[in-house]
Amino acid sequence: MNQNRIKEAIDQLNKYIASDPRNAEGYLLRGLCYEKTSEYQYSVLDLRRARQLDPNNPEIKKDLDRVISTWHEQLYRKIEGHKRDIAIDPNNPFSYLEIGKCYRWLEDWKEAETWYDEYLKRDDNVSSDEIIRYSEILAKTGSITKGERVLKKYVNKYPDDWRLWSRYGYFNLWLGKFKTAESAFKKSLSFKPFFMEAQDGLDLAKNQSYMTIYQPRSNQSVYPIDRYYNILEKSPDDDEVRFKLVHELITANRFEEAYKQLQFLQNKYSEDERYKTLWNTVNNYRDSTLNQRVTTYTDSLKLDPNNKKYVLKLAETYAGLFYYDNAIEILEEYLNTVPEDQNPDVRFKLAQYSAWNYEWEKAIAILKRLIELYPDNLDYQLLRGQIAVWTVLDFDIAEKYLLNVVAGRPKELSAYITLSSMYCWEKKFPEARKYLDIAKTSTAPNSPEIEEAENNYALHLSAYEEQKIFEIRQEAGKLASEGDCKGAVAKFEEYKSKRTALTTDELKEYANYTSCA
Repeated sequence: MNQNRIKEAIDQLNKYIASDPRNAEGYLLRGLCYEKTSEYQYSVLDLRRARQLDPNNPEIKKDLDRVISTWHEQLYRKIEGHKRDIAIDPNNPFSYLEIGKCYRWLEDWKEAETWYDEYLKRDDNVSSDEIIRYSEILAKTGSITKGERVLKKYVNKYPDDWRLWSRYGYFNLWLGKFKTAESAFKKSLSFKPFFMEAQDGLDLAKNQSYMTIYQPRSNQSVYPIDRYYNILEKSPDDDEVRFKLVHELITANRFEEAYKQLQFLQNKYSEDERYKTLWNTVNNYRDSTLNQRVTTYTDSLKLDPNNKKYVLKLAETYAGLFYYDNAIEILEEYLNTVPEDQNPDVRFKLAQYSAWNYEWEKAIAILKRLIELYPDNLDYQLLRGQIAVWTVLDFDIAEKYLLNVVAGRPKELSAYITLSSMYCWEKKFPEARKYLDIAKTSTAPNSPEIEEAENNYALHLSAYEEQKIFEIRQEAGKLASEGDCKGAVAKFEEYKSKRTALTTDELKEYANYTSCA
């Protein structure tokens, strides 16, 4: 590594990791190697593994945050470049695919799904590899019904691809279509007999694996549920107890609570097989239940089309399935038949679902009217402040409303997190840190939203510090162009002191300054 023979170093580290896979050092060093070769996705993967194995090592966290910051900045630049290409040629599918890939690496699953959707509209020859990636995105966004339809189309187009058959099996499994899932897994295994992903899915479909324990056991589960909740209240970081709680909640058919508990475990265990099985079981139940509710509320509205209770329930159910377009349509149809000022609750839900569907202007227009009518309503102010920060616009409005919310609701976690995000965008890091710390100490210290906000803060801070360092180098170049070579050398020495190592181009630049001086 010191001699910049990075590929050889990676070869040696591969052997080291294979011999000692529980040692964080190998992953750390290999991650730093991949950083030097600009293979940031592999670097982040290795550094995350290193952090899981050695979570209290501050150097690993620092390295991980730095690489993520550099990588994400590169991805956002790539996205903007492809958006410019789309402005020139909106029918070129390649640009949409590349943007979708970028958002996939950014783990912005909803955006990734949107751009992949646009790509699929424009390309009739999508490869099976891209459909596999697309299915991963749909699983993350919970678009299971949509994913099943897409995979059904492409297993017919690529009938020999065992990976597609296996994914098709899982999407049917999550929808409760066990016979179809079983057939799909068998089809996959007919091409690849020892394909573990399909074998595990077949076991689940035949009810021979982990899911067999999820049978109701009367009210005997109430006591352990209460006990586990009490333990977690005192020790929120006890993941094993939280896993046990999820098991008991599923056994007691308390799936909504299980879903919330799994969200606490998601960041750390999303790739863990135990977590995946529980997550799929809970989501399968939620989706089937929500679909049943859609049928029930739709039938009720046929008998009483202007019943506000059923309108709100149906819209809420659609939103729970991430079908925001359907939720918006239901609410708009209702509002066309009733005066606006008599239905602030319906109109607020319309603003909320429009915001979640990225229809910012519609949501802002609705909220503007609602706040005029009900200037003290903190729900309206909170959502308006959030939209301002999500869109990185109108920070003066965001600050005013969000500060009102935290003053009136000192336990409102989302307000503190949104304030922290806003101050990060404004590069007011002491203020961002202040509100993030309040959220951690006085609201929900173990919430997954807190961890995400911490990562957001670290990324913004790292990018800001990196920019400041880069400005030192720019200043050195400016001094050199003005003939002040000694000043350029001194300034570049300052830049050099803030770097762990210089690139070849940077070394050449430094040599030019010293030669000139």
